[in-house]
Amino acid sequence: MIFGKLRRSFAAKLSFFILLFAAAIFVAAFMVFYRFYSRTIEREARINSENTLSIINLQIEKVLRHVEAIPDNLTWIITGRQMSPDSMYSISRNVVRNNPDIYGSAIAFEPNYFEEKGYYFSPYSYRRGDTILSLQLGNQDYDYFTWEWYSEPKKMGRARWSEPYYDEGGGQMVMCTYSSPIRDRNGALIGVFTSDLSLEWLTDLIDSMRRSDQSYIFMLGKDGAYIVHYLHERILNQTIFGAAGEMTDPNVRRLGEQMIAGEQGMQLLDNEGVKSFVFYAPVPRTQWSLGLVLPVKEVYADLHRINLILFLIVGLGLVVLSLICARIIRQLTMPLKRFANSAREIAHGDFHALLPAIRSKDEMKELYDSFSYMQS
Repeated sequence: MIFGKLRRSFAAKLSFFILLFAAAIFVAAFMVFYRFYSRTIEREARINSENTLSIINLQIEKVLRHVEAIPDNLTWIITGRQMSPDSMYSISRNVVRNNPDIYGSAIAFEPNYFEEKGYYFSPYSYRRGDTILSLQLGNQDYDYFTWEWYSEPKKMGRARWSEPYYDEGGGQMVMCTYSSPIRDRNGALIGVFTSDLSLEWLTDLIDSMRRSDQSYIFMLGKDGAYIVHYLHERILNQTIFGAAGEMTDPNVRRLGEQMIAGEQGMQLLDNEGVKSFVFYAPVPRTQWSLGLVLPVKEVYADLHRINLILFLIVGLGLVVLSLICARIIRQLTMPLKRFANSAREIAHGDFHALLPAIRSKDEMKELYDSFSYMQS
């Protein structure tokens, strides 16, 4: 029906081609707009994500620097005077009491350093609510000489952060430890001075910056183990490579490799059925890495709303344009219909047939003059 009308009506043809041309211009303009704006949105998402990760890293670095300063600056108290074994408890208690960022502190000595204390001697103080408790940490069930927080600084001969771990027998929570070797006046290692940092504050900090239910921030250790994750059961119990084995997207494993290598960047992947951007960056002073997961549909949500509004506006505009075009073109082509009727009457011998009145000075006037001349 529509195509039949297009074949029979010049006005319908003209209206159709005008609307077709207008729609083509809109589609071309929309494609340019979409390409430009989508790149702008992705760039802004990258900048905002990098800023978010930088803010978290600054917070972490601030806390880490403060925690590091405690054992680094207090080892002289232990070695600078005649040491009493029991005085170590008061030193560790004061460290915890005066530094709210620190969950616990231990002064762990080499085997039999104090003969009267035996093979193990490690005074440890820690928080429990508003109370600071102390205990002797070392025993056969808790051989601290084999723990990373003691063995690695001793082997490397310098202070270092341990990987996060669950301290069963000590703090009874997920923590990481900064350990500084203690040396006597001759430079011989006599023990390790530690500051424990609970990861609960880090989880709270990261959870507070979560944007939505499907966007979240996670942290990996040097081997890819989850240190922080909104699914708390994954913390220290699963690595990103284990999670990659449960997913179909090979980019998950590639992401894990890039993160533990200390790289910074962005990866697009299928995150358990949700297409997502993952922005990642290393954590200074550690071998950890932060990742920010943003679903693609969330990143482009504003663009999709704008697209819907544009389509509604353009659709309404095309309807209005079609009505206006039909009215104007019908008015412009009405004399042609009348000329056709007059030509038909003249062809049947009525040389006095009335011609439509033309007031314009355009081609219609020329057509009128030609018909008038022919009629004469």
